[in-house]
Amino acid sequence: HIEDTDVVACGGIHAASTSELLEVSYVSQERIRGHVRTEWKCAEDAVAFRRSNKDIVSSLSALLSAEPGKVLEEASRMRDEVADLKREAKKLERKAAEAVVAAEGDGPAVIFTELPASAFEKAAEREAPLLVADSSGRFLFHGSQEAFAELKARCPVRGGGRNGLYMGSYQGDPEGFIAGAKEIISG
Repeated sequence: HIEDTDVVACGGIHAASTSELLEVSYVSQERIRGHVRTEWKCAEDAVAFRRSNKDIVSSLSALLSAEPGKVLEEASRMRDEVADLKREAKKLERKAAEAVVAAEGDGPAVIFTELPASAFEKAAEREAPLLVADSSGRFLFHGSQEAFAELKARCPVRGGGRNGLYMGSYQGDPEGFIAGAKEIISG
């Protein structure tokens, strides 16, 4: 018994002697009912596992142009860089959304866009009703609860919201959705 380890029946191979094992490789662990269960590979399975991991690290090393010992560090740096770029892209989407809404003027507007509808959330803070539908089937609606209820009754949409801001998805043809939304918003 090893302190702080689970004591359960072994489900693996049995060896008459440790010399039969050749090599032992740790694979993983998981927590089950408050205990930690570990997984190991022995003998030829362990050799194959080690070789496979070495091949993976070599491939990643070449892909990332990093020494094998620096692969994790380079992958972490790239993950952080991607996160920064995603944040910057969202800022640019919001700025583009503000420009699109500003170009519509102060009256009621229905906009179909390649930008994500969620990018228009801040730009939707205006007096006149606004409906934005994006090419991925998402929408954002700024207007009265009654107008949103009518939109849901007349168009195939799913979603909700509060305080005059509603988001969700629309089904089917974007042109039909836009036409129905224009009728409702134009009143």
